[in-house]
Order: sequence, then C-alpha cells, then structure tokens
Amino acid sequence: MTPRNRTGATLATAVAVALLTTGTALGDIAPLEAGSTTVVNGGSVVIEPVVWWADMGEYFGNGRAYVVPLQLPTLPGGTSFASADLAFVQHGPGVHPVDGRTGFFGGSAPDYNIDLYGLDRIASIPDVLDVDHYSGPADPNATLLQDAFLDPSSPGDRTVIHTDAGGDTSLTAWLNTMYANGANAGEYVFLRFNPDGPEGSLPWSGYELMTVIAGGADEKPVFSYTVTPEPSMLALLGLGAGVVLRRRR
Repeated sequence: MTPRNRTGATLATAVAVALLTTGTALGDIAPLEAGSTTVVNGGSVVIEPVVWWADMGEYFGNGRAYVVPLQLPTLPGGTSFASADLAFVQHGPGVHPVDGRTGFFGGSAPDYNIDLYGLDRIASIPDVLDVDHYSGPADPNATLLQDAFLDPSSPGDRTVIHTDAGGDTSLTAWLNTMYANGANAGEYVFLRFNPDGPEGSLPWSGYELMTVIAGGADEKPVFSYTVTPEPSMLALLGLGAGVVLRRRR
C-alpha cells in the first residue's frame, strides 16, 4: 500500500506545479480603449482622438504616435499575470480589400518600424497627455515591450498582428510591475506605438492600426491574459493530496 500513497502525493503535487507554470485563464479577452494619436505640429504636441483607425508615422512633417489606455483588471487576491498578449488589426501597408485605398498614408511605403512601449505612468482616467508623445530609436523614459511591432514587411490588408513571444514576456512583466500586487487594480496604464526614427527625419509615410471604434467584431484590438492560481487553490490542492494519502492507507 505504501507505493500507492507516494504515487497519489506525487500526482497532486504535479498538478500544483503545472498550474503555477501555465497559469489559469481569467477574463481571457478584454477590449482596449480607443486612445488618441499624439502629433507634433509646429513644434507643439497636439492630441487628436482616433476614429476607426489610428495613424503612426510622418504626415506633412508632423510625427504621429498612437497611445492606447488600458484599464488594469482586478485579479483575485494573491494572483498575478502569468501571460499576456496584444492583438491589433493592421489596416496597412497594403491595399484595402473593399474600397482599394492604400493602408499606409503618404507618398511612399514606410521605410522605418513602429515600436511598442509601455509608459511608466498610472492614472485614474484614460486621458492621453502631450508628454506621452515620442518618436525615435529608444525612449529611456518608457519600457520597450516589442521592437518593430510593425515593419515595412508587415502584411497589411486587415491582418491580425500579435505581440511575439518576446513581446508577450515583456508585456507580462510590465503589467505585473504596473499592477503592483493589486495596488493599482482598476487604474489606467498606457501603451504607445511610435516610429523608431527621429522626429522630422522620416519620409512622409506611416502605418495604420484599427481601433476599438472599428465596426467589425473581428477588427477590434484585443488584450488577452492568464493569471497564476490563488494561494487558496494551492492550499486546496495540498489538502487534496493529504486526502488521497489518508484514503489509501
């Protein structure tokens, strides 16, 4: 009977380890706020609400970055983000399949990339600020989540673009930092898509991402995440292992 006791305990322990490693799904899909485009216009930053798409890049000499507010969910007590993913529909580059308009704006296709950052500020309201704007290869005052989220080879034509494996890892770590073990639950954090070239030196061209205002259900951006299990669940798993041992004696 002793080998059975040990086997039962090992199985229960393995389940607990698996949950800690993979996390459990919680509110797996949540829409993102629409956000705003921050524009450098005549040396000043102008904030323009987006419509069903957002522009990023250079427009008649005015650099544009897309800032997206995201409200932090309230996770069960003692849990944290185990994984996270962002998915946006890229309007361009490419040719719009319905009306034929090009998915990038300007006189040519972009020859630079769009980087994804997590801004290092928390707010109780989702308002975008002029200080959120940036264009350049490396912002020392924000967290780089994914280099070249969009580049000239991105497929366009309303293709869904996800953060890659490295982007998911960086996003998860940033979310846990901003969440601060629940202290900031319900508050807003801010994502930014911006050109990786310096302001004013980019060609007149840019990228477009579709926003939560887009009409189609499959056109809206999506934030997906999983969480680690609650300590109470781990305690129950441990209790379950004990019950197995007692019943098999």
